[in-house]
Amino acid sequence: MKKIFCKLIILAITLVFTTDNIFAKPTKTYDGIILAVPLTAQNAGAASANAAFVSGINSLTSNPAGLATANHQSILFSHIAHFQNTNFQYLATLLPINYTNVNIGFDIAYFSSGNIEKTQIDNNANFIRIGSYKNYEYLIGAGYAINPLKNLNVGGTIKFLQSNLADVSANAVRCSLGTQKFFDIDELTKLAISFDIRNFGSELKYDNEKNKSKEFYRIGAGLMIGNLSNYLKSELNIEYVESDKLNYYIGLDAGISKILNLRSGYESRNDAGNKFSFGLGFNLVSSTFEKGINFDYAYTPYGELGKSHKFSVSFEFGQQRDFSKIHTQLKKTEQPKTLNYQLPQQQNIQTAPQYTIPQNIQQQPQTQQYKQPQAQQKNNIQQQVSPQQQKINAIQQNQSIDQLFNKILFAILSNDLQTAQQLLNNDFKNNRVLPPDKFIFLNKMLQEKLKK
Repeated sequence: MKKIFCKLIILAITLVFTTDNIFAKPTKTYDGIILAVPLTAQNAGAASANAAFVSGINSLTSNPAGLATANHQSILFSHIAHFQNTNFQYLATLLPINYTNVNIGFDIAYFSSGNIEKTQIDNNANFIRIGSYKNYEYLIGAGYAINPLKNLNVGGTIKFLQSNLADVSANAVRCSLGTQKFFDIDELTKLAISFDIRNFGSELKYDNEKNKSKEFYRIGAGLMIGNLSNYLKSELNIEYVESDKLNYYIGLDAGISKILNLRSGYESRNDAGNKFSFGLGFNLVSSTFEKGINFDYAYTPYGELGKSHKFSVSFEFGQQRDFSKIHTQLKKTEQPKTLNYQLPQQQNIQTAPQYTIPQNIQQQPQTQQYKQPQAQQKNNIQQQVSPQQQKINAIQQNQSIDQLFNKILFAILSNDLQTAQQLLNNDFKNNRVLPPDKFIFLNKMLQEKLKK
């Protein structure tokens, strides 16, 4: 009798704690509530309608492709006071791999149902209280994302889930894969599309009862209008849950002066409440944290079940991902005997050009390096150049050495070899912004790419 009653408890928890409607057609299996609830306030504030534009550390529980957008290390902590005295704790960190376009992340989450009264049925069919217990789950996960092409992100996560219901427990390994693609319509308008598959993997097995994983297939489309300081994001996600129905999510996120965010969303699967969610975000600038500290809050009503309050705090730290030291790493492993600069094929240069510093430069500040003689500068200005070359010249004049180096390096890594060669040629003939070692390093990398 006790064993039968435990199974009844498990069934009741399945109906109450899964995010599917308790008044709708019940699902046949329990698949872990911790996998179905948005664990960050930023995601929850827009009703999880964020697959196309989600970025950085918030991507670990959504579309993992968004991990690739981060350029700083970051940490996030969330506390969720869910309905019926249930609660969640969530901790995540994101680490960009320097000198690459790869990011990795790690997270851990814990769910507790709170105290549940434990009863037993005696011989007279009366319920006798014999104590209390807690149902709980936890997961440990890792994520990987890369930006293989311009405006394209690809990523994945793997998570280990431990679920404990009453006196039975089960383990499972679950994975997610996702992509994001961005299109720049104009300077103030960006379109994003996405596709991700979440929660596929091994079964949860309680005693002899197997629970097949409930996989989520989602497509998303979003539109962003504005700049990084003031913008409005709108997004639509359509999700198919295996052996279930189509769900759709609509979300809005308005950013104001990099300080305040207002969020709202509509979630079709939340039949227990009015389907709407609301959220706020604050960014407090700190001298310790360059990007500030983010505080996010989300509120979701679940009708008679209660309300869900989600709180998150996150911050970025450390130096921005840097490509400028790649050449120093390569020099430690390979010491080429000669590095010759090669101009485009139409120009026949027998030997590599040498940088010369005019004598009058020695008395000028050190920041003005490798400046050309005035006569040569005038000749360069008088030369007839194409509009495209003029644009490149104007860009170079406003860039520092590191910025120009990074711009050329990104062009090479993204296989935009024509732009990289034009920038290098222009620097040699006109501006000479790059020091010789950086110039030679980039030229060698470009020539190796061209040979392939």
